[in-house]
Amino acid sequence: MSALRRVGRTIIATGGVSTPSVERLANGDILASYRRYFPGSGGPGFNSWNGEVVRSTDGGRTWSDPILQIRPKNPGDSENYLPYYGMSQLADGTILLPCMSVPRGVYMLHSNDNGETWSGPDPVGDDIPGLDWDTLAPYGKIRTLSDGTMILPIVGRNRGEPYDSSCHLRSIDGGNTWTEFVVLAQGLVFYNDAIELPDGRMMAMIHNGNSPTGHGMSPLLWTWSEDLGRTWSKPEIAPGPIYGGSPALFMTKNDNLICGYRWTGDVDQGFLGVGISAYQPEVGWSGTWQGSPDLLWLSRGVRGPYPGRSFGGYPSFTYADDERILCAFYMSWMGGGDSTTQDIEGVYLVEE
Repeated sequence: MSALRRVGRTIIATGGVSTPSVERLANGDILASYRRYFPGSGGPGFNSWNGEVVRSTDGGRTWSDPILQIRPKNPGDSENYLPYYGMSQLADGTILLPCMSVPRGVYMLHSNDNGETWSGPDPVGDDIPGLDWDTLAPYGKIRTLSDGTMILPIVGRNRGEPYDSSCHLRSIDGGNTWTEFVVLAQGLVFYNDAIELPDGRMMAMIHNGNSPTGHGMSPLLWTWSEDLGRTWSKPEIAPGPIYGGSPALFMTKNDNLICGYRWTGDVDQGFLGVGISAYQPEVGWSGTWQGSPDLLWLSRGVRGPYPGRSFGGYPSFTYADDERILCAFYMSWMGGGDSTTQDIEGVYLVEE
């Protein structure tokens, strides 16, 4: 595994922003989506946020004003559409941007002209028999697998069930419909991100909710698939281990796998950060994770004594150019988890 060296930073958005997703397009532009808090809107609930998308044409050095503002369909409507980690450009140029809607669930925005214009948001997952979601949210990169199937990671709870399910919606028609449904894990679990490995297997990293402090102090889980995501192994603690949440998997051009996450290894001492762990393959991609993370950001990241509300994290990766990797995440220099102080920063990394 080659090392990652930090070579710079950029500020993508400021002032009450969070949950970024970045994607370098085929034309070289980089799009970043995120949600923005607007004060005086009734408190920190989800109906106090709107979504935005911005563009960079210079590798992330500077960013445009919003090219898309995602607002309720009707003034005063309580149903907002909040973009989460997952944006992806398909081989045919289509950009898919998944959004969480409160109170309903998952919606999708589409662009066929590099983000100049958008259609949607359209509901996703409504036509799967036997599912009656009480809560539902997207999180995880939309990926196209080697057999052409697409996956959309989600987390939700069926009405009447006591636990969450960390799942995938699957599409066999280029993302037009999402009619297949696979459960990776059920119980005290949350977000997942999954990726196809060079040997043809798939790995998924899952947020472990089995923690007395809510957002932290539990190691990430992992699970494996031998059949391109149709079935998955029993989730286990990923060896390393990695203590954190909001996992994001990224394969470099040199086939090195990294996992970014909200690092919570010392949250009992009031620390929170964004960490990266490298996968250490042994034989045939049967390895483990680097035990000590490389920290991209570290702060006292809790609101009052824990348990409480943590802030920061939610990394997302893309290539800024042919050499540099851009890792975006949200954070606050002010501490205390105040939504109005949160910024989205990008860190540039190169392989050595």
